[in-house]
Amino acid sequence: MDPISRAKAVLGACLAFGAADLAVIDLRLAPALAMESTSEPAPSQAAEGGQVSALPITRAAVDRPLQAKAAADTMREDYTVLFATDNARLDASALRVLDGIGTGGVVEVSVDGYADPRGKSDYNQALSEKRAAAIAEALAARGIVARRVRGLGATRKADGTADADALRRDRRVEVHIARRVE
Repeated sequence: MDPISRAKAVLGACLAFGAADLAVIDLRLAPALAMESTSEPAPSQAAEGGQVSALPITRAAVDRPLQAKAAADTMREDYTVLFATDNARLDASALRVLDGIGTGGVVEVSVDGYADPRGKSDYNQALSEKRAAAIAEALAARGIVARRVRGLGATRKADGTADADALRRDRRVEVHIARRVE
């Protein structure tokens, strides 16, 4: 394996295991790696004698998708908040769920809103977006900022049944939290 491929493999492994996006590499390889990356060019001063230094390397330079970065020191928590029909207001049970989410060690938060399938597609989309925004605002008031907030309409049912309980479970917002394990 040539030195560039070896460096890319090592960097890819480090990043896949949750290492920072700042890697330590042999500066003699920096110009070749920087040409393949979308980051800023490598420093113009060449290293001598096999020195090592820190150089920012983008994910493109190590040929791996963003989703592959799964930090071994995080855990995922999922919370579900249910809503009344045709409603995006937070009731007492929703507030209890949100109050139970601690702020410690939060790395990333995403909020996905849904609606039951009984309304028109455009209406369900707008309602799911309002629900997701309501949850995101309530989380922000508690010191938790969501990185992604989206409404998904009636695109994913909570389960495969079509009874009243299933419709109630479809009117929901899912909060996904990645938290550092300490």
